[in-house]
Amino acid sequence: MNKAKIIMYHYVRPLKNSEYPKIKGLEVGQFQNQIEFFRKNFHFGDVNILFDSIKSSSIENNDLVFLTFDDGLKDHYNHVFPILKKEKIQGLFFPPAKPIEENIVLDVHKIHFILASVKDKKILVNDIFKRIHKFRKNWEIEKSEKLWKRLASPLLTTVDSPLTAKTATLRAENSR
Repeated sequence: MNKAKIIMYHYVRPLKNSEYPKIKGLEVGQFQNQIEFFRKNFHFGDVNILFDSIKSSSIENNDLVFLTFDDGLKDHYNHVFPILKKEKIQGLFFPPAKPIEENIVLDVHKIHFILASVKDKKILVNDIFKRIHKFRKNWEIEKSEKLWKRLASPLLTTVDSPLTAKTATLRAENSR
């Protein structure tokens, strides 16, 4: 069975001069380099092909790549969309309804902004564990070390997956 490549993006913006330069994202120039890399090594798929492939559980071309963009960020409209339009590439955008309906910022974005703002993340993690400790008996929360291993282990396994190695390879290719 052939497999298409689906590349997910989140923050794509001019990070260096932004309010949150430490946020985990991709510089616009790096995004353009990735587009060039994909164009040289793959074929950008039409979303109709992707949807038809999902329905039929097969895809005919192993060289297809699809780009997805999570959370409907204004960065996607301001920076990504003009590039995709110029290059005649389709993308799939997934904006959540909750921030619009309830006029809120998603918790995941709050966490991203906090992590991008905190210089020493150990202090933040230690503070969280101290606060958890206060409620440990009342809420039957396991010890911090055990809790950390249980919650972080799946994430660390995911982070160390072949996808990360592929991303690192891709970044190395683009820096040449």
